[in-house]
Amino acid sequence: MKQKIKLHIVSTEIQMTVDTENEHHYRLAQRKVNNVFEQVRQSHPSMSVEEMWTHTAFRLALNYCQLLEHADINPVLDQITDINRQISDVLTEDETQQVSN
Repeated sequence: MKQKIKLHIVSTEIQMTVDTENEHHYRLAQRKVNNVFEQVRQSHPSMSVEEMWTHTAFRLALNYCQLLEHADINPVLDQITDINRQISDVLTEDETQQVSN
């Protein structure tokens, strides 16, 4: 199901149609952008609005890159493979002992 929403990003209102089940993502993103922009504005009050938006975009992109780096699931998959191998070894060992008894 789709719904129309209005997002207020700093001084701009954006209207869009989104999937209802994803609305909360849009609201979270709105808050994140507004929070980062406000941090930039407070720490650099002499910057132009364009410079503030550049810093905001950069901080959000950096945040995204860091999240992607930490989202690497390969170490987890390696651990699962190792655990599966250990379980298989134990089960095989158990079956061998039952047959010999």
